[in-house]
Amino acid sequence: PGTQFDLYNIIQKPGESLRDYIRRFSEQRNKISDIIDDVIIAAFTKCIRHELLVGKFGCKPPKAVKQMFEKANEYAKAEDAFTASK
Repeated sequence: PGTQFDLYNIIQKPGESLRDYIRRFSEQRNKISDIIDDVIIAAFTKCIRHELLVGKFGCKPPKAVKQMFEKANEYAKAEDAFTASK
């Protein structure tokens, strides 16, 4: 099992899609028991590199993990659509 500190090591890599980052982050999060929402949110928002999503969370920080992932998935879906249109 992991610890909350392991989440802070899941940093979005240069060129990594937001969807791939969400998947890696979620996989690590699922290995950790007894972790509070605030820690999950702090680790995720600190380690993403998607500029638009960072800006969104900077203006309106998520209050729950579910809300955070819903917003992140919206941005990942938009990113996927943009990539597919190229």
